[in-house]
Amino acid sequence: MQKNNRVSRWRQTARRLGEEHARLLALFLVADPVLRGTVYELRRRCGKPRCACASDGPPHSSWVLSWSERGRTRLRVVPAGSLVEWRLWTSRYQKLRKARARLVTLHTELLTILDALEQGRRREP
Repeated sequence: MQKNNRVSRWRQTARRLGEEHARLLALFLVADPVLRGTVYELRRRCGKPRCACASDGPPHSSWVLSWSERGRTRLRVVPAGSLVEWRLWTSRYQKLRKARARLVTLHTELLTILDALEQGRRREP
């Protein structure tokens, strides 16, 4: 009776993991654009001695996209009027990356459960 109980739980877990897999996979099948990186406000002083920022004035600020390429951090200024759009695209990208990482661990969990299910159903000849 105990063995049947475990097999039943493994089936339930496999079903739940399969549903989660389908939900995560659906994120990748949407055709919405994504943009790798992070958008943030960069504040810096320009270095010109006569600029207001050099004498306790506020630093210059601009919105930039930051991403890593070949081990180096790259920056690109976000075009005027595109901030909302670029932030949306980068948030989608970050969601995809998190979903991908979860899919990797989910596959490992699912394979473990499937192996246990097979073992639980196996009968001796």
